[in-house]
Order: sequence, then C-alpha cells, then structure tokens
Amino acid sequence: MYPINEDNFLDLLSSSDGVITNAGFTTTSEALFLKKPLFVIPMKGQIEQIYNSVSLEKIGVKVSKKFSIEQLDEIDLWLNNLKEVKINFENNTKELVDQIALDFIKLKHKENLSINII
Repeated sequence: MYPINEDNFLDLLSSSDGVITNAGFTTTSEALFLKKPLFVIPMKGQIEQIYNSVSLEKIGVKVSKKFSIEQLDEIDLWLNNLKEVKINFENNTKELVDQIALDFIKLKHKENLSINII
C-alpha cells in the first residue's frame, strides 16, 4: 500500500502488469490507454459503474460482480492469464481543434449579428 500521491499512482500504473479497480471512468480509461490488462468490480449502488462494466465487458475486460472471498479463484485465474484489451485510440486532435475554432467563430459571428440588429 502507498499513500495517495498522483505521481506515485501514475508510476505504479504505468509499470504494473495489470490493474484491478472499480468500474469508474478515469482509472479504467488510463489502464486501457496504457494497454494494461484490466479487472473491474463495479461499486455497489453506483449505476454509472454498472453501465461502465457492461461496456468494458463487451470489449473484453474481465468483470466481476462483487469483491469477496469467493472471487479469489477468479482473480488468481485472471492474474495467471493476463490479456491486454486492444483499443485503437484515434488521434482526432486536428479535427477537434478545427471544430472548436469553427464553433467559436460561429458564436462570435452570431453575437456580432445580434448586437448589430439591436
């Protein structure tokens, strides 16, 4: 166990062989981006984690419904058969920046038109 520290967390995450986490968005996304095998357990009563776990399972992430002593064999099996989930993260940076710029220009143009009309 380590104290909470973002730098330590990122170092440990990037050097890990796999990640066991809840089904929240941030750690699961980071693990997938880093091509880390992933085992998720959605937090009870958190509907967004249920939705995330369903989506993650569809792409090949190992999902367990709960964390208990009965899941130790399941976790051990996963640890001994780590498999990366391959996702093609497209680089749409240019298109995103272009769209943001166009939206900004349209907004400013609309603001100028409405000011001139008044």
